[in-house]
Amino acid sequence: MGQGQAQGPEALKSNSKLPFQRSEVPAVRHIAYPFAGPFTTRKEATLATLTSHYGINGDVPFIDVTLGRDTPLFVDPYRIRLSATPTSFAVDAVQCMDTFFGTIGAAVLSTDPTCRKHAEALLGKFKEPRETHLGYAQNSINGHGGAEDIGAGIWSAMNEDIKALFTLGVLKHLEDLSMYVEDVAEDRTSDITSRIIFGPLADFTAEMIQRYPEFTGNGNVTVDVERQIWDSENWQWASRTITLPCVDGVPLMLVPKEWVGSSILMSSGRFFETTLLGFIQDERTSILTDGSLSFPTKKTLLRQKTPARGRDTNLAVTLRAYDGGIDLLKRHRSWVADRYKDSLLERGEAA
Repeated sequence: MGQGQAQGPEALKSNSKLPFQRSEVPAVRHIAYPFAGPFTTRKEATLATLTSHYGINGDVPFIDVTLGRDTPLFVDPYRIRLSATPTSFAVDAVQCMDTFFGTIGAAVLSTDPTCRKHAEALLGKFKEPRETHLGYAQNSINGHGGAEDIGAGIWSAMNEDIKALFTLGVLKHLEDLSMYVEDVAEDRTSDITSRIIFGPLADFTAEMIQRYPEFTGNGNVTVDVERQIWDSENWQWASRTITLPCVDGVPLMLVPKEWVGSSILMSSGRFFETTLLGFIQDERTSILTDGSLSFPTKKTLLRQKTPARGRDTNLAVTLRAYDGGIDLLKRHRSWVADRYKDSLLERGEAA
């Protein structure tokens, strides 16, 4: 065997373990990771914002949405879980997300028809929370098939395509769905999350109304509306009257800044381009006779489309890795959390 030639499987078995895992190597440079928070486009800067309308000066803890249109930012369940300042609102929001997802997950693994029917009904009530004025209006839950269809699609995927992830205990959190379920990208994730945490959002908004007298001064008014919220104590949907700021007859829900971003952290694409391709590199790494490592770069894998990008690949590789004793989803959650916390430190926002 010539110098530099890759060894065969038997020769590799006799070598010591690789000095590091290829999945630990940072992603290729051309991949962007928008861990940063909210942004304002040039076009939006010409329109009235919430603070300019109310005459609120200085930095505010809520998203300063553009009035009259949806702001292209997304409520991110993992950002809420990683909240740099874990207020009671964040604690309550996480409890809402976990009890909701726990209810659905338990039903997926249950054979009790009543339990399963209850969970399926819960998923059919994801009417878009328009009061946040976030996301893409054209991709909203209401605009594409309705809440019932979205819920039915998630329920079907949970009971068929990704049921194995529940059975193995790999899929544990709401934010994980977007990596494995079709049609659940940042916009749908944001809408679903907003609906589940509507109660904590209402509580946050009530505190902001108390903190900033501009919401009720100078002729400005609030409005009482009855809305659906998730009851995390009884694990069911309930109705509650909440008080919201109102501009030109349109109620506004205020959302904490650190709960939103221009993308969601646990996206299908980010999982594929980093953790999953890193695992593929590990699988395809060999030791040459000179002791050096031979492996495909992530750029090569992306160019060759091997494996093909998509949620089917995400699922198949996650299950294959688990068979080999590696929890890719757990690895990815840790990687994303570290990167996100680093970005907060760089911006001076970490607690």
